[in-house]
Order: sequence, then C-alpha cells, then structure tokens
Amino acid sequence: MSFIKASSVFLLMISALFGASMAAVYQVGDSDGWNAFGTDYKKWAATKNFLVGDSIVFNYNPQFHNVVQVSKQDYDTCTSSSPLSIFNSGSDSIPLPTSADYYFICGFPGNCQAGQKVSTPVGNSVSTGSGQNLPPPHLPQYDPTMTYGGSCPLSSGNLGLLIMVGSLLLAFQLH
Repeated sequence: MSFIKASSVFLLMISALFGASMAAVYQVGDSDGWNAFGTDYKKWAATKNFLVGDSIVFNYNPQFHNVVQVSKQDYDTCTSSSPLSIFNSGSDSIPLPTSADYYFICGFPGNCQAGQKVSTPVGNSVSTGSGQNLPPPHLPQYDPTMTYGGSCPLSSGNLGLLIMVGSLLLAFQLH
C-alpha cells in the first residue's frame, strides 16, 4: 500500500513539472520583431497556434514604436484613441489568459496603416462538449522561434533532482 502511495506522489510531481513548462512564448514577428516595414504580421500569426496561458513578446525600438491593445473595430480602422492597454518598454511580454481574439497596433502615426498590427486568436484546448467542429488539440511541435516559459523548465538538472527526490520517497516508504 505504501508503494502505491509513494508512486502516486512521484507521478503527481512529474505531472506538475510537465504542466508548468508547457505554456509557449512567441516573439511577435520572430527575428524581425515589431516594426513598421517588411513584416507581414497577419501571415506570422497564421503560422501560430495560440492557446490560453501562452504569452507574446513585442521587441522594438520605443523611440519609434509602441504596442497598443485595441478593440477589433479600432484594429480594423487603425485607431489608437481608445486603447485597452498601452505598452512602451521596447520589450513587452503580454499574457494571453483567456480564449479570445486579441488585437494590437502600433500607435505611432502611420505605422498601423503601413501594416504594423497583429491579431492573435487564442483557442481553448479544452473541449466545450457543444458538438461544434473544434480544431484538433494543440500538439507541441518544434519551432525554432518559440521559447518555452514556466516557473520550472525541464532540464537535465531538474529532471535528475526530481528523480532523486522521487527515489528517496519510494525508499523511505518501502522501509
């Protein structure tokens, strides 16, 4: 009985470790970053599968750009006069906490009209049970432009520590 209990604790620890390291962090525009010319942000976003809990990072020169979160209507018309949020650090990490469409533009004159805007549709990986046609579940794929965030990334050191702690728990439970 104690073996089952210890094994359950160990499996719970493994599950928590993997769950904490699954949120993705996307750099908007990949290596081009957030700028007014030369990057097709609509095309960039179409290659991503944003999920609840992911984050997007905008890297840019704050002397010439900013990030303004806006409504769909303001996104379509490139209007920044009623912002939902404004970011201007030059390296802004924005969480995507709910299943929704998020809209971002550059508020500097002319930049949005030149194409510096992006929408990020965030899907929910949980089935609604409504019978609607839902996209297939998110399967992690290798993307060299994507980094993985989380408070406990899986590394050989962390994995070794986890195995050691689990082994100690099992050893003490068996004696």
